[in-house]
Amino acid sequence: MEIKKQTYIFYDVDGTLAQPFQSPPEKLKKVIKGIDKAGIKQILCSGKNKEYLAGMARSLGIESTSHIIAENGGVIYDWRKMKIHYKNPDGEKVRKHKEKILSEIKGNKFAEEAKETIVTIFMEDLDKTPALAKRITKALNDPDLAIKHYKDGAIDVFHSKVNKGKALEYYFKNLTESSDAQVFTFGDGVNDLEMLEFGTPVTFADAHPEVIRAVKNRNGLVSEKDGPDGAVEALSNLSSDGLLPEAFNHIGFAYRPWGSWEVLSTGDGFKVKKMVVKPGLKLSLQKHKHRSEHWFVFEGTATVTLNGSTLKINHGNDIYIRKEAIHRVSNRGKSDLVIIEVQRGKYLGEDDIVKIKE
Repeated sequence: MEIKKQTYIFYDVDGTLAQPFQSPPEKLKKVIKGIDKAGIKQILCSGKNKEYLAGMARSLGIESTSHIIAENGGVIYDWRKMKIHYKNPDGEKVRKHKEKILSEIKGNKFAEEAKETIVTIFMEDLDKTPALAKRITKALNDPDLAIKHYKDGAIDVFHSKVNKGKALEYYFKNLTESSDAQVFTFGDGVNDLEMLEFGTPVTFADAHPEVIRAVKNRNGLVSEKDGPDGAVEALSNLSSDGLLPEAFNHIGFAYRPWGSWEVLSTGDGFKVKKMVVKPGLKLSLQKHKHRSEHWFVFEGTATVTLNGSTLKINHGNDIYIRKEAIHRVSNRGKSDLVIIEVQRGKYLGEDDIVKIKE
């Protein structure tokens, strides 16, 4: 009997799942929640502290694992058990410099983010941030430390030997039972490069050029879309192309070559979906063994092929597709075609599609 591989997906957060200090988009939440239902382990990896990432993991509905990797790889934390599994010893050395760092910004208004292996401060006066970062760098004078500042007024002081890649090394050596796992890593910034050396790397159209180059060199996936939308596209493709086959029947949103679909409601024997077909595109010619479909056209005009006949269904009208009927829909218009699809049947999985050769 073939033993099924455990799949792990590691996500950077800012720029990958969400814009800084914002919630991930709803369609991405639907995809991540569906992947979790399939038993795939998803781990958030970020420079943020463990409490912030724990809250995000809960809001995303991740239940198959409660591990997160915080502080850019400095800490591995189980938020359900409230247990720190790993704290990078090099990162802990940074804390001894905290008093000196604070003395360099004395007299300025700031807030400190609670962390175990990084000192992060947010300056109230954003214009002073670059100069203060330079002052801290000069005062510490330690080649093992990295000091970075950001547009939001943050200054990070961290150890240059601490990174997400080292955290993944520890994770697979000490916190997993799978010696033959399938791994995907998602990231967009240079602080993700070490993590992207694991498994199949994924990045996005607006990622740092160095990241895009590294992912291509490792035969990874570069999404055509930016940031969080690119994560949705990549996960849609991985699910539909057979690399995450167990997830495809659970995800609530997917980009497809012809547009997108989104699950609006499900119940005993029914599913309601919204389909958006882009201008000039069409779905494959297909039939379903287990379900019927009722299409309601809300925007545009649908050109429907049904058992050899071609019909035009205008805005406000509908068409019923019986089980086993051979059908397809095309959008020959110049704007999006929007269809609300009501499925009925005992089995409503996305894999109930029999494509017809033309």
